[in-house]
Amino acid sequence: MTAIPNLKSFFSIFLVLIGMNMAVFDSLPLKYQQYEIIYAHIGLFLAALLLDFLLNRVKKIDNTQLGKTFLAFSTFKIIGGFLFLSPWFLHKSDLTMPFIVEFFVVYFLYLTAEVLIFIRFYLSKL
Repeated sequence: MTAIPNLKSFFSIFLVLIGMNMAVFDSLPLKYQQYEIIYAHIGLFLAALLLDFLLNRVKKIDNTQLGKTFLAFSTFKIIGGFLFLSPWFLHKSDLTMPFIVEFFVVYFLYLTAEVLIFIRFYLSKL
């Protein structure tokens, strides 16, 4: 078993979400194209890989702690998300609200993928 067992799944999801985001960018007026969201994609992808690594380790030690690990890491991600968004909260402009909405759309898509992979690969094998 590898250290990150779902690397291919997460990488595929990452590519699909980046592709979808770029397609949306192409349909928006130039004013609303904020490529800083790519940093959110990269950060959430790396966080998903770290979560997968941690869940794999916890499962080997004590699989009854998988849910607590997932929730603790999700809390960490929420705090990280607000830290990432803090410049947009502090320096409001016309683009602040569209960017925050876009960030949370991306955030919840990654969260949905993490939950589905968590259920499929970790809870189904208990």
